[in-house]
Amino acid sequence: MLYVLGDSKIKGLEIACLAIHLHFKSFCSWRKFLEKYLTGKIKQAFNPLQEVLRKQPGLENVELEVAVYEHDFIRSFKQIGK
Repeated sequence: MLYVLGDSKIKGLEIACLAIHLHFKSFCSWRKFLEKYLTGKIKQAFNPLQEVLRKQPGLENVELEVAVYEHDFIRSFKQIGK
């Protein structure tokens, strides 16, 4: 059994895509996120999850990719404050 946080357990894994949608209330919060993304801090935040996944059989070489696609980038900018 694999323990992630305290008593939380992963009961199963499915190779798939995970999308996280964010809403920014202000330009400042959007800019701070963008800065963290561009400097790699957002990707670093997923490193513990990547290490946990690599302990699963068949996922020893899994690599998580953190990406903001152009259409999502533009949409997020247009949605600031809405």
